[in-house]
Amino acid sequence: MQYREYQTDDIPPNQAASELAGPWMRLIAVIIDILIYAGVSIIAAIVGLLLFPDDTVFRSDDMGTEANVGFIILVVGAAIITLIVQWVLLGTRGQTIGKIAMKIRIVDAQTGAHPGWPRLVLLRAIVNGILTGIPFLGFVYFLVDSLFIFRPDHRTIHDLYSGTRVDKL
Repeated sequence: MQYREYQTDDIPPNQAASELAGPWMRLIAVIIDILIYAGVSIIAAIVGLLLFPDDTVFRSDDMGTEANVGFIILVVGAAIITLIVQWVLLGTRGQTIGKIAMKIRIVDAQTGAHPGWPRLVLLRAIVNGILTGIPFLGFVYFLVDSLFIFRPDHRTIHDLYSGTRVDKL
């Protein structure tokens, strides 16, 4: 899908070309994305338990730990597929499923245009995920990054280093 720029007929005469998404809209979009990941994982786990009814999904004994490999592949595979779908949407539309539901999207902070896949997926999603995953420091980064949303421009740290902002559609 082509990234659709704002059209002049989309904008009422008394409204600016772009309006920043508020912190609560962004938070709800993230919660929707988290619920989607959790829902897909739970459904995959239930399907895995039905497909692999062996009672040794995970069992530890004197010989070591056994795991039902089919179950693990199914659950991890479902999570990876969900992640890829989100990244494709992010790279092509500037939106995740949560942002689509909230009618907001990520744009270049200067031009309002599509920022491009490297900035959206590599910087905003992957680098931000790596920084958040660092033990202890990742929690501090996540907290500070999240609190930046209350700035007047509602831009987080990952918005600043990727040169993006989140606008209402």
